Amino acid sequence: MTTEREATSHNTTPATVDAKDVDRAKGGDDCTLDGILVRIGQFGRFQLFNYVLLCIPMIFNAFFSISYVFTASTVVHRCNVTQCDSPTSGYNEPWLNFTIPMKGSSYDQCTRYVTNDNLQRISGNYYTDPSSEFCTAANFNRSVTEKCGNDFKFRDNEYTISTEFSIFCSSIWMLTMVGTVNNVGQFVGIPVGGYFADRAIMGILRSISTNYYMFIVFEFIDMAVGSTLFPTAFLLAIELVGPKRRVAAATIITIFYSLGEAFLGVLAQQFQNWRYLLRVLYTPALLQILFLFILPESVRW
Repeated sequence: MTTEREATSHNTTPATVDAKDVDRAKGGDDCTLDGILVRIGQFGRFQLFNYVLLCIPMIFNAFFSISYVFTASTVVHRCNVTQCDSPTSGYNEPWLNFTIPMKGSSYDQCTRYVTNDNLQRISGNYYTDPSSEFCTAANFNRSVTEKCGNDFKFRDNEYTISTEFSIFCSSIWMLTMVGTVNNVGQFVGIPVGGYFADRAIMGILRSISTNYYMFIVFEFIDMAVGSTLFPTAFLLAIELVGPKRRVAAATIITIFYSLGEAFLGVLAQQFQNWRYLLRVLYTPALLQILFLFILPESVRW
């Protein structure tokens, strides 16, 4: 009897220990989120569904973060030459070689050659008759330049805040300031943006700006309240992915940010008016409100 008990005990104990070891290896005694994910599945249908949805905000975050590159970009322009330009003349004209100085490989955007003194004393008939004899090389002094007025000729159909609010030449720093404000807004928004993140549609409001200062204020607020979009979407997507799939999932979701940047360039080419571009970028993003009812709350937070 004793021998049989010992044999039975000897035969069953290792099997029991092995089963516990296997169960522990599968996360049976691990109550952390990673341990639970190992037991229930590291990347099943539920995780995949949430992951795919959360890739969408990454695309929109790219739109929001760098849209200023197009809305506040400089436009290629030159001075309007009163003696030669007409309402139908374009950016490139044959008489530019004696009316506009070159700057590098292109025409200077902010200066033009002055006219000779005899033209300065003539009445304004050449202002209304661009085809007159005053549009000749002899009537321009190519050794002296002057600043443009407030009238320009543009090479492209692109329409940015530079065109809208007449930001050219000496005030070009105002366009650079938009990018600075954008980055400062993101810096401020990282610690406090979550509180306001669900309460703003600043991009659409920015598209109806009536002056430069209104535009730049909404640029700052937009970044301050929206800078948390990237880390929030990233964390929600990755936290439900098991340890073995996490590196691949983190790599793939960040690719969608790059895709958003590329797609933004395509949209900017199609919608060259900055107001229309902002509306096209921001209006579909309102559908992300539905995520509040579709996506689960963060497991960790």
